[in-house]
Amino acid sequence: MAKWLDLIRWPNDQYLMNRIDLHTHSNCSDGSLSPRELVQLAKKRDLRAIALTDHDTVAGVAEAVAAGKEQGVEVVPGVEISAQYPTGAMHILGYCFSPSQPEFLKALKKLQEVRAARNPKIIERLQALGLEITTDEVLNLSSGQVGRPHIAKALVNRGYVSSIDEAFSRYLQKGAVAYVEKFRFSPQEAIALIHGAGGLAVLAHPFTLGINEPRELTLLVKEL
Repeated sequence: MAKWLDLIRWPNDQYLMNRIDLHTHSNCSDGSLSPRELVQLAKKRDLRAIALTDHDTVAGVAEAVAAGKEQGVEVVPGVEISAQYPTGAMHILGYCFSPSQPEFLKALKKLQEVRAARNPKIIERLQALGLEITTDEVLNLSSGQVGRPHIAKALVNRGYVSSIDEAFSRYLQKGAVAYVEKFRFSPQEAIALIHGAGGLAVLAHPFTLGINEPRELTLLVKEL
C-alpha cells in the first residue's frame, strides 16, 4: 500500500494534481472504455496515475494494472461501493486493497447480484409507463455490469429523453416514477469491507449527500 499513499493524499503541487485521476470507471461498470483503453487515454492525457473505481466490481483491475505497466501509468486498484444514507446518495471509494481477498469479493458479488435483480424491475416499470425498451437492448449496451446508466442510455437511444441526466431526473433517480430501491451496505459495513481487504476508504463526491453545511459534512466524516 505504501507506494500508493502519496497519490491518495491530497497533493500540494498543482501540476501533480492535474496529472492524477483517482475516480474513473471502465466498461466493467458504467464507463465507455475498456480498462486498457482507459489507461491508454490516461497516457495520452499525460496523467501520472489513475485509480480504476468501477461500481461494485474489481473485474477490470488486473487488465488496468497490466496496461499501466506497459504504458508507464501507475494504476491504483479501486472500487466504488454504494452505501445507505437517508437524505442523498453515498458512495465509498476503496483504494489499495487486495483485489483477491475472499470476503471482499463475496461482498461485491452480493452487490452485483442485487444490481442484476433490480434492472428488470426498473424496465418493467418503464414498460408500464408505455416506454418500449427491453432487457436485451439494455444488456447489449454493456460488456460488464448493467445498471441504471445503461437503462438511461437505452431511453436516450429510443428518443424518450434527450440526455442521460433527463432519464435520471424523469424516471431513474430516487423518488422518480421508475426508481426501484436496492440493498446497500451501511457506510460502516462498506468501510469495514475495504479495510478488511487492506485498503483505504474515502468518501466520494460529498455533494450528492444533500448536506448543505460544511460543518455537518465534517461531523459525518468524523463519525464514519
